[in-house]
Amino acid sequence: MQGLTILDLSYTCIEKLPDSISHLTNLTTLLLQYCQNLKHVPCLARLACLRNLNLEGTRITEVPEGMEMLQKLRYLNLFSRYLQKLPAGMLSKLSCVQKLRVYWGSKTSEEMVEEASKLSELDTFEAFFERIQDFKIYVKSLGSGGPRLRKYSLTVGSPPLAYKRKQNMWYFCYLFWPEDVDADRNVVFDGNFVAPPKDLQCLTLHDCDNIRSLSDVLSNEGEYSDLKGIIRLEVYDCSKIEKIISEEDGRSNTMGFTLTLPTLKILRLLDLPHLSSNGVMVCDSLEQIEVWRCPKLKRLPLSLPLPAIKEIKVEEDWWNSLEWDNPNAKNALQPYIKYIDY
Repeated sequence: MQGLTILDLSYTCIEKLPDSISHLTNLTTLLLQYCQNLKHVPCLARLACLRNLNLEGTRITEVPEGMEMLQKLRYLNLFSRYLQKLPAGMLSKLSCVQKLRVYWGSKTSEEMVEEASKLSELDTFEAFFERIQDFKIYVKSLGSGGPRLRKYSLTVGSPPLAYKRKQNMWYFCYLFWPEDVDADRNVVFDGNFVAPPKDLQCLTLHDCDNIRSLSDVLSNEGEYSDLKGIIRLEVYDCSKIEKIISEEDGRSNTMGFTLTLPTLKILRLLDLPHLSSNGVMVCDSLEQIEVWRCPKLKRLPLSLPLPAIKEIKVEEDWWNSLEWDNPNAKNALQPYIKYIDY
């Protein structure tokens, strides 16, 4: 057993690991994800060869002792909502970590967040921020000389969940990436919105009552996000949002106010009871549109034609009630319609 290099106990019912695991000094991979009864992991200081450690979905409340000794660690997953804080200085000692997934809970300190932003080898960062101020600290740290990430997925508020089956067991797992698009930079706001990183590709806004239009997204607190590179925009359950485009966002021309999003491929507008349109978005790369429960939206807020369109998911009654400047436009889009009834 001492020659063992990979130990995978994921999705099992174990409650604790024996102390003898420290004898597995050749271990390079230790996978314990979604061991939902696991509350304790013994000291790992002797596992100097360890490169991959996954503790996602466990019930640990403290990181294992000796973590700072794992100098070869490349992949570290500490995503557990029971793990509210990390020891000060731990992350800064794991300088070789390339992929990190963490849950920043209510006891997270500013020092912990800044440590994550300064990992020089970090390539991929996936994190949930329970407090919006911690998210702001992290984004600010990224812009102050930290390493440029190739991939990130950041969620503020409640992390998206899915109910899945694995090895005859049902469990809730956290979703970090949209399943309908291939993207590297994703941000989800649940409850409140603040300025995201400037290079994001996917943006989801849920239940954000502090926004009333895209102007709140583009110029929040005087900071500007460059949405010109966005490929996926989803807005749902934002009861206060009234406009997709306002005078602050768009440029005025014969069509009213316009906003150009040249790379946008997916647009989802869901359950927005006060949303109306006073202009159009120019989205020549748009492939998918979904509109549901937006009763005050009387016009499609998009510049036509849509040369890349593949699918339009809408309620049939809403689609038939839309107003059109060109009656032929509706007929041109009809082949792409898929009626929905949630």
